Amino acid sequence: GLTDKEIAEMTKYFLEHTIQDYGRVRTVVPDTVIEVAFDQIQPSDRHESGYAMRFPRIARLRPDKPVSEIDTLETVRKIAGR
Repeated sequence: GLTDKEIAEMTKYFLEHTIQDYGRVRTVVPDTVIEVAFDQIQPSDRHESGYAMRFPRIARLRPDKPVSEIDTLETVRKIAGR
């Protein structure tokens, strides 16, 4: 997981790099890659992607990975078995 310092730094960075603010949800400049751990992926009518992660958590920052190499919705579908 992340340290308290890393969380504070990320929060500050994302607040400063917000493109759109929808209250509890915001769109930020897509230039940061994070690795997310989760217990499972399940179908969801609530999310635009059609999926939700159960118990998601940030595993680590990935400054070594460019945004062009992130996983896609296709990968999510494969993990979900659909």
